[in-house]
Amino acid sequence: MGHGNRALSSFNWIDGGILIGLILAAILLLVWWYRRTERQGNGLTINECRTLDRAERELLSMVRQYGAAVRQSQIVEEAAGGFDFVTENLHELEAKGLITRIWDSQTNDLMISA
Repeated sequence: MGHGNRALSSFNWIDGGILIGLILAAILLLVWWYRRTERQGNGLTINECRTLDRAERELLSMVRQYGAAVRQSQIVEEAAGGFDFVTENLHELEAKGLITRIWDSQTNDLMISA
């Protein structure tokens, strides 16, 4: 008899379901990767907001908002907590690889960049 469309009847629906599932998984993976690296209004990624404590988040945000290298003494003046507290947190950020501190002999100060 052969009534009906052969192309539609020979299509393997399981293969189609697997293909659609793989496409959806790829889209979800791309969205997850984008959200993970996306910077928020404070200059921090979502992952940094989760892993850093409040003081480290505040200092890293300040450094990133300057855009270029900034003097450590300027950060100490603007941040709350005093010299020891700020330098300790900056040291932690440097150890985590989020900032770099380089001595500048012209200004006799550490220059911080993110």
